[in-house]
Amino acid sequence: MNDSIKRLLFILGIALAGAAFVATGTEIVASALNPDLGRLPSAAELWRAVSPATFEAALAQWPMIVSTVLTLPAWLLLGAPGITFIIIGHERDEDAAPEIEQSLYLFDELTRRAREDGFADIDDFSHSTAMDFHPADPQFIRDSVADDLIDGHDYLLDPHKAEAADGEAPQADDKTVSRRPS
Repeated sequence: MNDSIKRLLFILGIALAGAAFVATGTEIVASALNPDLGRLPSAAELWRAVSPATFEAALAQWPMIVSTVLTLPAWLLLGAPGITFIIIGHERDEDAAPEIEQSLYLFDELTRRAREDGFADIDDFSHSTAMDFHPADPQFIRDSVADDLIDGHDYLLDPHKAEAADGEAPQADDKTVSRRPS
């Protein structure tokens, strides 16, 4: 199919899909203003509710079309061809397909290379033959976060201190701790 025709179909599909959204909003508003329309009004009922004069003129001129085609909801009449035109007219990039497929297997490739480099056991990196792996010096490893705590903000580690900071006495019972009196 010609690229210009595909582009035209895509743009027409976008316009029809947008019109379907507008028709849906119009159905909602028309149903709110006229409760006799029902929950799912047809395109003919919606047209009659929005513009009775033009609907009567169209009914007199094209009675067969109005009585058959417009029995469907407006959003369906506009949305189905719109989505179809979008799918047909959507330009696919065939050159990107191998790159996308290759990216799907990236994790498998990285896992295979890690096993080849000696990272078979994820918990033990000591036997690695990889040249780019340098474990941290022991001077940078800390077991405690106590040095990072700010005075008065260590209530995450000791909930009783938070109660004492609020002016309440800490409770001795470890089974139930209530922060505020009932």
